[in-house]
Amino acid sequence: MMWFALVSVLLSFTGGTVGTAQASEPGVIRAVPATYPILASVAKTSGTVIVEVTINADGSVREASAVQGHEVFRVAAERSARQWVFSRIEDQHLARTVRITYSFKMIAATSNAEELVPVFMPPFSLEIRGTTPAYDYSKSVDPPNKYPTRRKPRR
Repeated sequence: MMWFALVSVLLSFTGGTVGTAQASEPGVIRAVPATYPILASVAKTSGTVIVEVTINADGSVREASAVQGHEVFRVAAERSARQWVFSRIEDQHLARTVRITYSFKMIAATSNAEELVPVFMPPFSLEIRGTTPAYDYSKSVDPPNKYPTRRKPRR
């Protein structure tokens, strides 16, 4: 009787049965953050992208496609999602699907480096932070003179 109670407690923590818990929500082995697109940082744009990911039995990503979000962030989010690695499963014919949420957020340009670190929020969410790029306006951007003026000969 004690053994039955222990098994029922373990099953309640795993979400029902051991097989469906692993197949329903895979564990994340490696989460790769996206890079903040330079066009979005110059435009001071924030946004959210949801990427639907199909996972192979070995945990690698078979396919990643953005299903929602601003176009400027979609490519970065899809590129990142293709590099994620999830937990393996025994059934080689079972493909799992999850949705990863990428939140791209602009923060103040005066923020310190620790505030720019991406934040992983389990199970499948990331917050990517970016700032407006700094520009150096003191440098001359004029092209060099292709035809220099000729000096007058000395007499």
